[in-house]
Amino acid sequence: MNDWKKRGVWILMGAALGYGACTIVQTQPVSATATSGGVEGTILATGRSQLETIDLLWMIDDRGMLNCFLMGLQGRVTAAPALDLKQAIKGKGGKKGKYAMVTGRYAAQGQVSDVLYVTESSSSSVAVFALTNDGIRLVNTLTGGKN
Repeated sequence: MNDWKKRGVWILMGAALGYGACTIVQTQPVSATATSGGVEGTILATGRSQLETIDLLWMIDDRGMLNCFLMGLQGRVTAAPALDLKQAIKGKGGKKGKYAMVTGRYAAQGQVSDVLYVTESSSSSVAVFALTNDGIRLVNTLTGGKN
């Protein structure tokens, strides 16, 4: 075997070994199933539903109104009527409360629902909301205990 053939075999072997090592070491991409963020009084939170074809987009505007948009197959969007958070969460935040929210799953009476957890900065309670056929519904209120 001449020198060029020997070099070619070693190059091919090194490339195959390098490719194999990269595929083993490389991590799989991670996609977020729930995110939350906001700016200037408007807060957004997304949450993947139990059904893989549906996404929920929750929004609190600067007036404290909670909106939910259900995004389904082929770009179809359904909006629920807005709900006034000041009525559901009795905080001391005045007209413009400072809210925080995160999506999750809530189990009640053997059923698991896609829900939104919302709290107001001056409140010690968390309201749990779910999107139902009738619109946005307050499922439960979780209250923090005093130590």
